[in-house]
Amino acid sequence: MPDFVPILNADTLSPGQVTTVSINGHNICLANHEGAFYALDNLCPHKGGQLGDGELSGCDVVCPLHQWDFDVRTGVSRYNPKDKVATYPVRVKDGKVEIDAAAVPPIPVVEGYLKQWDHTGESEAEPDIDTIHKLAKGGGEQHEPMRTTRKVPDFDSLYFLPGQLAERPLRLALPVYIIHRRF
Repeated sequence: MPDFVPILNADTLSPGQVTTVSINGHNICLANHEGAFYALDNLCPHKGGQLGDGELSGCDVVCPLHQWDFDVRTGVSRYNPKDKVATYPVRVKDGKVEIDAAAVPPIPVVEGYLKQWDHTGESEAEPDIDTIHKLAKGGGEQHEPMRTTRKVPDFDSLYFLPGQLAERPLRLALPVYIIHRRF
């Protein structure tokens, strides 16, 4: 049975805009596409970007992190149709945008300090405790970190002559920060 709850006044979200609202502790991206309202999961399945912080491009909400797009009407990505975010029923009643709270799954409440990170058992993807102890003692295959064979100057061998700092270099793309060191 639907349970529509008012979220915001319809006139506060102009056509072409998106925002984030919360229902049952769950963040929802609310979009106004050409005067019609749509609600979909706020979390981009690619890398967790917040769709409510993105922007509308036609009927697609574009993730602000990596520009993945999702059709606000269906939740399907045009970039990869296999990727989809959930959509939720929306209606406008008496000038208020309402979302069906019964359709939005509640976020489970986890009691206790850092309880949400507590592992109750080992999974296949996680190494067992014996493997961790073996690796910690230096057992197992050794890998060298990336390094260069050239001699790398240390900080004490770097210095600037005052004439070098008189003018900015011609092709400087980033600002130069000079660290003064007392000897």
